[in-house]
Order: sequence, then C-alpha cells, then structure tokens
Amino acid sequence: GILNEPIANTLSESQAIAYIIYTSGTTGLPKGVVIERGNLAAFISATEEIASGEPGQRWQQFASINFDASILEISSALARGSTLVIAPSEIRSNPEALFEFLEQEGITHAFIPPAMLRLLPRRKLPALTDIYVGGEASDDLTVSFWSRATRLWNVYGPTETTVICSAKLMTSQLSATDLGGPLPGYSMFVLDQKLEPVPPGIIGEIY
Repeated sequence: GILNEPIANTLSESQAIAYIIYTSGTTGLPKGVVIERGNLAAFISATEEIASGEPGQRWQQFASINFDASILEISSALARGSTLVIAPSEIRSNPEALFEFLEQEGITHAFIPPAMLRLLPRRKLPALTDIYVGGEASDDLTVSFWSRATRLWNVYGPTETTVICSAKLMTSQLSATDLGGPLPGYSMFVLDQKLEPVPPGIIGEIY
C-alpha cells in the first residue's frame, strides 16, 4: 500500500530536521549537513558556560545564515532571552563601520571572524564583554589586545558537530591557535593514520 502519512510524523521530536547547511568542510566536496533538533538542543546546552545569554544582553548577528556560526549567534540569544541585533550587510566588510555599530548598539556578545577582528580599531568597547572567533587562526597580537579588553573565546568545530565542539578562553599568554578542550557532551581524540590514539605530545589528527 501507499503511505499517506508524512514521513516527518514517523520521526521522534529530537530526530526532526532543524536545518540543513551546505559546506565543503571536512571532505572538500560540497554537501548538505542535516542537523536534527536533538543536535541543536544538545549544542545549546553544551554552550551554556561560554555563551550564557540572559535578558539585557545584546548579541550581534554578523555571520550569514549560510554559515553555521549564525546558529551560535541566533540560538545563544533567542534560546536564552537575549536580544539579537542583525548587523547591516554594508558594514560587514568595513572595520570602522563595524566598530561604530558595536559601540552604538551596545553589543555585549559578538562573533567576529579573525580577519575582521584583526582590522578593528584597538580601542575598548565598554559594553562588549565576549568575543567569539573561529573558522581560521587568529594572530598573537590580536589575541593579546582583545583578550585583555574582553573575554575572547577561540571556538572550533566542523559543521557536522553542530557548529562547534570545543572552546578556549584566550589570554595573552596562550597561542592564538589553542583550541582548548571539548564542550560538555562532546569528545575529541587525537588519532594516528590507523585511527589509534597517539601518546601525549605526538602529532596526530583531531577527530
């Protein structure tokens, strides 16, 4: 017989699709990554410590919705009662205009790509308490300034892990490439070519 009932109705609530983001991330081949509601709920829970939004906080949405960093911005704000402030597209490539926007809008939390953060004026923003960087390595001078002016989080993870899987609160004494450890509920392993764990201090690949 023919099933008239929608397939979605056979899925549990946690298995229902939350969103699909296209990426070439881990394989170099474009693909759509399917994120289920359960994945998203687990991610929101895992980021409670590094992105604990609350009423009164103002999150900037800088990332395009085609980029999974936007999920960090949107979920951290709306799932926790904060305000989401969408940055106009025309300022996203203009460091001076972006700095002015952050200042005028009283942004408290912002994801800023390292390439843009490197170009922002080196002046403290009174309202800004947390900056998140990811997607590429920062440089040591940028980390040195902004880690003193704010809480600077280096976040890492492929799209398949639901945005990020690790975070590190940076200081001027840390390397700009320090990934820190896994978020709650996540595991990270350093493996060799045979997918066996490597001893401490030995080079391997992160899984």
